[in-house]
Amino acid sequence: MKNIFLTGATGLLGSHLLKLFISEGENQVFLLIRGKDEREAKNRVKNLLSQMVRGNSRKGELSKRIQVIWGDITKDNLGIGKQDFSFLNGNINEIFHCAALAEFRQPLEKVRLVNVRGTQNVLNFTTKCAHLRRFHYVSTAFIAGTFNGKFSEQDFDVHQKFNNTYEKSKFEAEMLVRKYFNSKFNVSIYRPSIIVGDYD
Repeated sequence: MKNIFLTGATGLLGSHLLKLFISEGENQVFLLIRGKDEREAKNRVKNLLSQMVRGNSRKGELSKRIQVIWGDITKDNLGIGKQDFSFLNGNINEIFHCAALAEFRQPLEKVRLVNVRGTQNVLNFTTKCAHLRRFHYVSTAFIAGTFNGKFSEQDFDVHQKFNNTYEKSKFEAEMLVRKYFNSKFNVSIYRPSIIVGDYD
């Protein structure tokens, strides 16, 4: 059993990860969810779950393994209340940071607020987790930007330029994550290409 902290659960990739987490083992999953208030945050997850486990006889059982944490990655301490923040610090084993603003034509500062500052806030959170074993960060293959040629897993800064503010912000965010490679917990970076969901 693992206690997993997940950002971006209402997005395409995050929702698929959530489905995997509650389908295997006895994982407890803590979802950081935005909303004007806690009630709205919980309703967003309720709607997500109704689509995810439709017709599943274990719906009630699975939903008990999910806890909604009202917060926001763009805020200090992720906008989490003191009691929840303290509990998470003492119990989280793995973090999956999927939340991002994936819009290509937004002003750079607006995208940076979510993708760069938000990532820094999640990284700050990792330093306070006493039992954290792994930190997973979802980057993008498009940090390669305008680079022309083979861009491998080992490549990062090859003096590339960027096609849009999203690519630039994700490059800057990955730069932050790479500075957190350490001996206290494992750090994994994933660079998916275009995500289009699945076909049923």
